[in-house]
Amino acid sequence: MIEKRCVVAILTVVMLTACSGTDSNTVVPDHILEMENVTIFSEDDFENANTIRLIKDQEFGDSDDLYFANVRGFITDESGRVYIRDIAPGTITIHLFSPEGNYITSLGRSGRGPGEFNSICCLNIRSNRLYVVDKALSRVTAYSTDSLELLETISIDQNSLNSAGQIEGRRLLNHYFLDDEKRLLGFMRPQRNFEVTPGSVHYFTTDSTYQKLGEEIL
Repeated sequence: MIEKRCVVAILTVVMLTACSGTDSNTVVPDHILEMENVTIFSEDDFENANTIRLIKDQEFGDSDDLYFANVRGFITDESGRVYIRDIAPGTITIHLFSPEGNYITSLGRSGRGPGEFNSICCLNIRSNRLYVVDKALSRVTAYSTDSLELLETISIDQNSLNSAGQIEGRRLLNHYFLDDEKRLLGFMRPQRNFEVTPGSVHYFTTDSTYQKLGEEIL
């Protein structure tokens, strides 16, 4: 819910910037007009077209039980609880808050064992599961959003994925959840000092067990 509000705010700023110039007859580009789900407002529709007001809906902060080291992102589940990534040297964990802003608990810590992380690149919630992607350890940790217990740790074996040589010399850069069973992985080929060709990122689909890559799609 919070992420959706942020996106709406960003889109509103973009549209206001595009439509609020000194020339009240500003022409909107065709490629904007052709976009779906975009509403265009003239500056006459706003009291002040260059101003957007953000109203605080809820606050999630430090308390006697918790100190934030470095907030790096968050996600919400269906009940409105908020999972916040907290990442700093010596601190890698996920703080869980109630919809009312009350601290509940923290999941995981820095380390290499089950339920521990070397990095957290993204969080995703699907089918009552919280998935935590750790690129440094090449694995995904799954928690139950009902009981908050650790369910499983799934390895992303790049050697197994590279059985056809599709990602030779590339490293895992991006990870996205397309649905319950399909993932989108981005592998980066860095630019070497002696090369003119710039580095690039190559995207492949794979299933939730990370055993085989699909064809390169981007």
